[in-house]
Amino acid sequence: MNINFLYYFLVFCLGSAVGSFIMASAMRLKDDESILTSSRCRFCEKSLTPLELIPIFSWLLQRGKCACQKFNISLNYLLAEVFLGLIYVILFTHYPFPESLFLLAFATGLTFCFLTDYIHQLLHLPTMIFIGALGIFYDYYLHGLRVSFSILGLLVGFLILFSINIIFKKLRRKDGFGDGDKYLLASIGVWVGAYKVVALLFLASWIGLLFAIPLMLKKRADLSSALPFGVYLTLAVPLVYFLKI
Repeated sequence: MNINFLYYFLVFCLGSAVGSFIMASAMRLKDDESILTSSRCRFCEKSLTPLELIPIFSWLLQRGKCACQKFNISLNYLLAEVFLGLIYVILFTHYPFPESLFLLAFATGLTFCFLTDYIHQLLHLPTMIFIGALGIFYDYYLHGLRVSFSILGLLVGFLILFSINIIFKKLRRKDGFGDGDKYLLASIGVWVGAYKVVALLFLASWIGLLFAIPLMLKKRADLSSALPFGVYLTLAVPLVYFLKI
């Protein structure tokens, strides 16, 4: 067997396993259920067997249903497992060690934020603090601590959404952004810096607009609940950071 293929396969399996874990964690977050609780069928409460917990394979083998055949397993599980598996392969093969480890943790944290905001419209503050702290440590590892880059990026990311929300609330008497969005943008700002965090905000707004247009055409009433902004912030990160926009 080709050694490179085996290496990529093992990295993909690692990423898909992490994807499965954070997807399960995201599903449990709103109910404040411990991530240490054993996995079970949400319909019959039966504990899942090891064969039912294999990333990707189990979902395909069971055709998207629990073993009891009475509960559909969300397609989001499969997508999260495949997506993070591919991301791990890309980052491991394009960035040297240990830089790749920092970026893997960054990508994992962002994916978790994407999932929680997409599923529950909820952003997990400890995860965002972890992303920001990791970014500061990563910047220090590469360049020594650059206050003008990481810390300034954090402050600009937080203050720009905080200020916009205050103005919006004065004019419309309601919040323009979710409470966690400013913390998410601040944590991302540590990684991309003050200049790019502004570009990321504009790009995320355009991505959000692309998703909003079909809803507007359908005259869907509550666009605010249909468009969690944290989702678009996380989608914009690869374009700003990894593709060097």
